[in-house]
Amino acid sequence: MNALLPAFEFTDVITSNASGAVYFANQRSLERQVAIKVFSPMPENGDAFRKSFGNASRLMAGLRHTNLIGLLDSGHAGNLPYQVMEFVPGKSLARSTRGQVVEFRQAMALFDGICEGLAHAHGKGLVHGHLDTLSILLNQQAVPKIGGFGLERAVHTDTEALVPVHCTAPEVLAKPGTATVRSDVYSLGAIFYELITGTPMAPGAAPASTLTTCRSEIDAVLKQATATDPDGRMADVRAFHTALKGAAAGPDRKAGGGAAQSPPAPRKAVVQSGHGPKMLLKVAIIIGLLFGINLAWKAKDSAHADRARENREIIAKGKKEREDAIALAAAERASNVAKPASQPLPEAAVPEMLIPEAAVPEPVPEVDPMEAFAAALAADLTATRLSLAGESPVYPPGTVTSGSRHYVYVPYPVTWEQAGGLAESGGGHLMVPSDSAEIGELEEVTGGIVADKGIWLGASLDDGVWQWVTGEPWTEAKWIGNARSGEEGTAMVVRPGKGWDTMARGDEASGFLIEWSDDLKAATPGETVSAAALAAAELTTRVQELVLAADKKRSVSLAENVKKFTWDLDAFVKGLAKGGQTAWRPHVDALKGCVKDNRILPEEIGAKGISVSPEMVKLVNYHIKKQGEIGTQFAGDAGKIRDAFVVKLAAIRDDAKAAGQTKVFGDTAATIEKAEDLGAWIRSFGLTLDEVPVAE
Repeated sequence: MNALLPAFEFTDVITSNASGAVYFANQRSLERQVAIKVFSPMPENGDAFRKSFGNASRLMAGLRHTNLIGLLDSGHAGNLPYQVMEFVPGKSLARSTRGQVVEFRQAMALFDGICEGLAHAHGKGLVHGHLDTLSILLNQQAVPKIGGFGLERAVHTDTEALVPVHCTAPEVLAKPGTATVRSDVYSLGAIFYELITGTPMAPGAAPASTLTTCRSEIDAVLKQATATDPDGRMADVRAFHTALKGAAAGPDRKAGGGAAQSPPAPRKAVVQSGHGPKMLLKVAIIIGLLFGINLAWKAKDSAHADRARENREIIAKGKKEREDAIALAAAERASNVAKPASQPLPEAAVPEMLIPEAAVPEPVPEVDPMEAFAAALAADLTATRLSLAGESPVYPPGTVTSGSRHYVYVPYPVTWEQAGGLAESGGGHLMVPSDSAEIGELEEVTGGIVADKGIWLGASLDDGVWQWVTGEPWTEAKWIGNARSGEEGTAMVVRPGKGWDTMARGDEASGFLIEWSDDLKAATPGETVSAAALAAAELTTRVQELVLAADKKRSVSLAENVKKFTWDLDAFVKGLAKGGQTAWRPHVDALKGCVKDNRILPEEIGAKGISVSPEMVKLVNYHIKKQGEIGTQFAGDAGKIRDAFVVKLAAIRDDAKAAGQTKVFGDTAATIEKAEDLGAWIRSFGLTLDEVPVAE
């Protein structure tokens, strides 16, 4: 493969089957990691697949969506069709679940992205036809990304078993290549059934509500979506998604008295990044111990009496709401409804409030206070998560409300991933100050906090681009002067009173901020990627196409010049008398041999001592001059492309600087500097400028 596609450095085989193989590779020109899907060799009469491959690739190249795997390039290496795909660090939905049941709310959250991505593809005229749990990859943030569009030959990027054909519509199994939008609706229904039941969809399969704790209305939606007759299914993906969300709304069908007893819930599948319950419980207990000791010492300070009074006021005001949350948690435990496997802390009886600081006795009690504190925090977060669906959500003590947003500072020294897991366990996410107003709220919330190691926020640097965990657009930033905001593997912390800084995700900050808001729901799919980074990538791709087109024009002109050079020499010999032909033919043939890569080499003519007549001198000088004009023309065309590229890239650089995307800013600035040398810039595309030859 390295020989067939020298523009890439192939590093590993991800998977292979009869249809082809998928490789990890580095794209040398852009120094980025990609996945390259190579299909098995086409037969001699493979015109139909060649046409289908070309059409599908062109359509895929036009897709730009967070939930779709991007196609970067395609073509043929010999008789092998290939596609260069966006590299997705993660694994397939099939490997993530491994046949286990996915908690219903989590399955719904996944399907929000899957349906949005598939609907976007349909809107561009591209039908999948073979959608299954192997075609859907989950990145490190558990965002679903769909691949494998528009081709009958399925080459999956992540597989450990046979392709799951039970997700494919009957009409497609009967006649491959006949897939429609309704065929993809069938696949969606089959995949959702498998996620929430842990059982593959099959003819006559038991209703999902008899196998899991979903509402009976879900059965009707899945039955329609997987109807044998395509005309009996929903008209499109959005209709299916709307019906699914409508059926899922409202109380669970088994919550009331007299309902049928649900079977024991199977073990849940973990499909998002994070740590298991036991590990997070240990972390919570350890960091809880530290915090409890701190509380005990602070109890000596009489100033904490004010905090105790504030807590009592909060208790009095929220007593009714908390009793409701306790009752809801008890009802959930009594009905044996399984909790998501990703919960970082176990369910516990929800106490009325965290222990007021002034209530900690002195001396420190023998019972470790932080075990109680860790359990209280777990209960508070659980109560908050359970209460979010009600009219009066109950937030942890110390929560600050600003409009529709709620923030709480948790002074726990944990890693960024652990902080995110704890925030999710409470139904929230790490705080995201994505605009000026929210940046101001962050400053107000953290104004009186002392956090030497910083406070985790919901942002991380991936592939050189800063992204919010909610997918909101990145438009502003407030980095401190010495922030190393371009280092991979880092996440954001705020240093109160100073600004934003970075820290390795595996290090421990002083604490983290949890946010509850509707921003996650309101974020538009596809906004996660920085506009500046996306614009720079698209511009670079377009410019590369223009430079390669100019080089192709140069190559054609050089080939025509050499061809005419050969013809003119042959015509010269044929015009001589027989004796002259015999005398001059060896020298003419020697002149023809002074051509390499469609370029006449004057230095070789002199080195070989070739005899030339005055007429031959004229021919040689004419074509050498023509060759120089072609090289000059290419240099001029490349210079114009370079100049336009630099102007547009400078605007992107300035946008990146304004948005605080320091890595993008630095990369674009470096690219502009390198482009000052036209020869070096052309060499970055694997090409060279021609030296203008001198005729003699």
